[in-house]
Amino acid sequence: MLNKKLILTKEEDLKAYNYYLALAKSVASKYGDKSEYLVASLMGLAKAFYKFTPTDKYKFSTYATYFMKEEVENYDDNSAMRK
Repeated sequence: MLNKKLILTKEEDLKAYNYYLALAKSVASKYGDKSEYLVASLMGLAKAFYKFTPTDKYKFSTYATYFMKEEVENYDDNSAMRK
């Protein structure tokens, strides 16, 4: 049984938002300076929020990082194919 509260205060919500935004920026910056990488990373973050269940064996940040990297790499592969 999980003993975690699911509703955050405004301050906790803002802190979590800033943390995950910084994580998305960090993942995107490893691929270059394009703003498209940040957008792709944020799309991966949104996908992770949608698919994550608290009973998973991974922390959310680890789970989200996987999806962010996947989205950025897919964007990079698709943009290379268009050239």
